[in-house]
Amino acid sequence: MHRRIPLDKNLSPRVLVIGVKSSKSENIDFDVLELASLCKTQNDDVVGTYFINNREIVASTFISISKIEEIKRIAEKNSVDKLVFNVDLARRQKNNIMKMTRLDVQDRHEVILNIFYEHAKTRIAKIEIELARLKFEYSKLIGAYENLSRTGGGIGTRGPGEQKIEYRRRELRQRIRILNTKLEEIKKNKKIQSKKRQKEFKCVLIGYTNSGKTSILRRLTDYHARIKDELFATLDPVTKILKFKNNDICLVTDTIGFIRNIPPELINSFYETLSEIKDADLKLHIVDISSPYYMEQINTVNEVSKKLGFGQDSILVFNKIDLVYDENILKRVLEKYPGAIFVSAKKNMNMDKIVDEIYTKYNKIFKEKRIPLDKCGEVVIKLQNKIHMNIVYENEVCIIRYRKIYHSMIEETLNDID
Repeated sequence: MHRRIPLDKNLSPRVLVIGVKSSKSENIDFDVLELASLCKTQNDDVVGTYFINNREIVASTFISISKIEEIKRIAEKNSVDKLVFNVDLARRQKNNIMKMTRLDVQDRHEVILNIFYEHAKTRIAKIEIELARLKFEYSKLIGAYENLSRTGGGIGTRGPGEQKIEYRRRELRQRIRILNTKLEEIKKNKKIQSKKRQKEFKCVLIGYTNSGKTSILRRLTDYHARIKDELFATLDPVTKILKFKNNDICLVTDTIGFIRNIPPELINSFYETLSEIKDADLKLHIVDISSPYYMEQINTVNEVSKKLGFGQDSILVFNKIDLVYDENILKRVLEKYPGAIFVSAKKNMNMDKIVDEIYTKYNKIFKEKRIPLDKCGEVVIKLQNKIHMNIVYENEVCIIRYRKIYHSMIEETLNDID
């Protein structure tokens, strides 16, 4: 038997990435390169890639038998343990390919779910990813017990395979209901936390996975997390404080990275995590300018943001300029995006420009009012349950910082006291 069996748990499986190009494929090179990176993130040893022009989908195996035989020969020659496809395979198709090649088989969908499962740290992230995995399994149940469904039973009765599928469906539905209940409880607590933060200016970092969002958060705040050069290193939102020179503050949140053709179960399950974006005053859209596919990545982030209703102000930040050696690239991008900021978080280049731009946006939303100290207490008592405000005491005055939408209420209160 040609297959190498990894006895050591620390030994990475040798993987052949299969790129199936169809009429819907936008950029097969980008798809396969990204899938190879995803495989490496889940500790696979990618030994090669194989491209297929698939004009017609075969119901039982997705690709033709001759292509599967060719893949099997390549796998034998390179001691491959696993095949990873860039397309979503039905359970029946996956099982048939496994039987024919005697290799493990994964599709892109499964790889992403596995990475999310391994990287989830907080309670909410673990619940969200388990929900996504259960929904994915539920959608793939048909064909799971195909070998059993044809045995036993008479006319009008169910075979063992069908009975197993129905039993598993009930289990999955029950577990999904339990997790949804837990998620609702967490939502209630998050709404309370969100309400407490309404008085602060909130900025979120969004972008394609591995664009350098966490590195930028480290430069802007006192965050000291270890930076990992891998996809989906951040699943759980992390919020830190950015302090401006005059002691005004901004809450900056690092969020999960986006990716092309993200599994729908993940979008739905991670909506609560992504709500951090929806509640923000400003988005910093971080782009890896060193990637040859940065335009595709920008478009993906914009499409997902639009789909989820994230419509607030956005600043485009091109990161990793230290890795771009052709200045003409930067010039062309600047012409296309004249309001963008070009930085290197790693080299700490131009980070002050981000801070200045955030503060400019801050001043468009917030206002401050200086009130004599003897009137401050009465003003605070009248307004504390009506608006969210920050109060700073300085010499003989108190400085109230508040959102501009409350300005008329502040003025009316001051007039009443006078």
